[in-house]
Amino acid sequence: MTIKLQRLPFLVQEAIMKNMECDSIVMLSFCSSRMKTMIRASRLNLSMMLYRTYNSTTELVLQNSNGDGIHAYIMFTVAHLDDDFEILKLNNFEYCISAYLKMVLYSKSKFSRNYFLLHFHNHVLELFKTSPEIFHETGSNVDLATIKVFENTTQLRLEDRNSDYVEIVNSDFIEQLFSKCENLEGAIVEPIVDDEMSENSKLTTAKNLYFEHAVEQVEIIACHFKGHHAVFEDSECGNRTVEKIIRQWIANEAFQELKSMKIKQEVEGVFSPQFFHHYIQSERWDPARRPEHYENKTKIMDYEFESFECADFVDIQRKSDGKWASFKVTTDCFKFCVWD
Repeated sequence: MTIKLQRLPFLVQEAIMKNMECDSIVMLSFCSSRMKTMIRASRLNLSMMLYRTYNSTTELVLQNSNGDGIHAYIMFTVAHLDDDFEILKLNNFEYCISAYLKMVLYSKSKFSRNYFLLHFHNHVLELFKTSPEIFHETGSNVDLATIKVFENTTQLRLEDRNSDYVEIVNSDFIEQLFSKCENLEGAIVEPIVDDEMSENSKLTTAKNLYFEHAVEQVEIIACHFKGHHAVFEDSECGNRTVEKIIRQWIANEAFQELKSMKIKQEVEGVFSPQFFHHYIQSERWDPARRPEHYENKTKIMDYEFESFECADFVDIQRKSDGKWASFKVTTDCFKFCVWD
């Protein structure tokens, strides 16, 4: 026997919906305006919305409040809507949904993809009590004009989607893409940037940054980074770059917000640990001054920053405020952390 959800007592409705997956909640909301109102009254939680943009499709991944239950919608344009599907409307947009494939389809002949995405995005936000974190991923072969980065998006990843070789992009693409995110709390760059970046790059303003193939760009971006945490992999820089970072921190000329930095060289043998022992005045670890372990729980999407074991780090002090930091240089890696 079928029991209509709307005929059940409200507390029963609420209990049922709180045990439903978030994608099912969204699907249910399209049944009627009354159903949408009932869902909103249940004050459900949504923790994350992740957009993945491709040239012809956009994928929306939803995650519920307990950190699991990840489900995706794949949205793409079509010249016309198939008669086999029930045609629905959202703010005068015609679309249809395949429950089996979790697909949202809409008419290319009448509406732009980004305009429809905006209405679909707002529709999802209206259903849930909490404001979710909003992330975005895209690739270097995607037309920038097709990329819609929504307001309140805080983390943005430029993916390397080629499995055979590392993709290459130019700095203009980087700046145009990451400038779409006004409040850039987290940035991930996976391809190689093949021309010189500016010291005023949007990446220098990111709160947290992971640069997978920094190469020569580390000279500019690391030395002008204004955020909290940064990692530069596959880097190409010398002792003087790291020395500049350390000295500017000590003099309080830059890096006032810095909490940790890691520069990993592309090859071994580039850094000289003895150079820093000779030219940078530092002190050995004193357990009375700071702990042995530097814990870092910062994440950008699924990338987790590294915590440091600092017993063999040396310590430096910023004279202006007395703050301490620690660093370690090996032949291929520089690690730096600031103590609260």
